[in-house]
Amino acid sequence: SNPESSEVQLALASAYEGAGRAADIQKAAEFVLARSTSQSMLAEATFALGRSLYLQGDFEGALSNFEAVLN
Repeated sequence: SNPESSEVQLALASAYEGAGRAADIQKAAEFVLARSTSQSMLAEATFALGRSLYLQGDFEGALSNFEAVLN
């Protein structure tokens, strides 16, 4: 895993959210989820994926990801 790449992807996810680019948020989050071993980065990516799903109208998927971060 490359923490720098994961950090960049999480920063991109945040920027994409500001631009309303839900599909790009999802891609960035999935990149981190597939590659990172850092618990904090995985939690951030899971939350970002939840935001992406929320923006796409998948409220159940969003809730599932938000709950995963809390547990």
